[in-house]
Amino acid sequence: MEFSSLIFVYAFLPLTVIFSFFDKSAEYKNLILIISSLIFFTWGRPIIIVLLFVTAVMDYVFGLGAGSKKKFIKNASLALDFLMNTATFIVFSWNHLFRSDGRLALTIWNGFEKFSYSDIIIPLGIGFYTLRGMSYVFDVYHKRIEAEKNPFCILTYMMSYHFMMVGPVVRYGDIKNEIRNRSVNSKKLNDGITRFIFGLGKAVVIASAFGKLMTAGLNFNDLTISGAWLGMLGFVGYIYYLFDGFTDMALGLGLMNGFNYPENVLPLSCKNGVTGIATGFNKTLIDFFKMNITDQAKKRKWLYLISIIFSACCIGLWYGLKKGAIAGALFFAVFIILEKLFLTKCLSKFSILRMIYTVIISLAGVSMFYFESFSKGKTWLKACLGRGVTSFANDELKSVVLSNWIMILIGILIALPAFKNLIKKLKNKISKKKENGYGIVRITQTVFTLLVLTMYTVVAYNLR
Repeated sequence: MEFSSLIFVYAFLPLTVIFSFFDKSAEYKNLILIISSLIFFTWGRPIIIVLLFVTAVMDYVFGLGAGSKKKFIKNASLALDFLMNTATFIVFSWNHLFRSDGRLALTIWNGFEKFSYSDIIIPLGIGFYTLRGMSYVFDVYHKRIEAEKNPFCILTYMMSYHFMMVGPVVRYGDIKNEIRNRSVNSKKLNDGITRFIFGLGKAVVIASAFGKLMTAGLNFNDLTISGAWLGMLGFVGYIYYLFDGFTDMALGLGLMNGFNYPENVLPLSCKNGVTGIATGFNKTLIDFFKMNITDQAKKRKWLYLISIIFSACCIGLWYGLKKGAIAGALFFAVFIILEKLFLTKCLSKFSILRMIYTVIISLAGVSMFYFESFSKGKTWLKACLGRGVTSFANDELKSVVLSNWIMILIGILIALPAFKNLIKKLKNKISKKKENGYGIVRITQTVFTLLVLTMYTVVAYNLR
């Protein structure tokens, strides 16, 4: 089952929310969450139950060991948990390493037949799942939290479907108290539904518009100058709104169930340069590596810089075992290091230059994640500079821009912090100035929420 499917939005989600209100106790709500998560993950793929239970139990056991006072048990538990989760990630996420006969392939860059069950396992979002287990044991090991003695609490944390597909990387300490004691009031429910529906709009409606722009612009059979630039902008928008939309949906689901999950995608801003763009896209993932790798090496500058490169390699591999993903992650890491050393100081007084630099470098870095080969990336770069192309725009690109410009413009605006701050100020101004201002704001928000839901339904129905 998928977050964006019609059956999830109009059947599964309403039923699970209704059932969770039959009892106010956290234990009952946790039970409903575990059962609904099992149904969500095993929808057409029952083998996942085994994977979920085995790894959750092992994380629980290793967490107890990581909290031991005996150094050997403590270190061994951390190492074994890291090996288990890494192996799980590799087997179920990098299954293209293996041939159909199950033997390891000799080279990792060419395509190979996947495991016969790859289409069953991959939708689990195994990367976020394994990081969740590792983060719990890491936090216990470093004494940030105490080892959880109640396996039912760990099961609730590990098996929650809310943040499985696209994050955020929720650490156990973030929701430990809410697992044991939480309540859902009308405000949380309303805010959760609103955020979930607006997330749907981002992931399905806006991402779809940017996806069409990406496909039309980056058509290498008829590549143009404007297509090269707008196509890459389309790719950035497509990835950003898929990720931001699904993250909003996860946060909304959390609010509907009484949880407050950490923000994971920050508004796009050139204020903090390439570092701000790179760390704001998947904040909780970056924080995990920052806390457990780079912060541990801060005392020595040279080791700290090496740890940034190492973390970038790990993040690139986590996104996908492809040359482009690793090269893109390393590309961003190099500029993050340069900004820490001197670039931030040099650009701090020149806001326009900083903005141009941030946009160009970010687009170049993101492009590496898109292209399967460096030769295509080279062709795209030449097209951006007007080399190797014969026209500025083609008919297909013009048609896509004309038919999707409203959604693309909305997508650009709502990604900017200045626009979000303007809307927030306007809402506060109306609420305070008029006697019935709060009611006007709530009604307007409800109308827009219903409009987004309607648009999602139309687009999702057509995409079936």
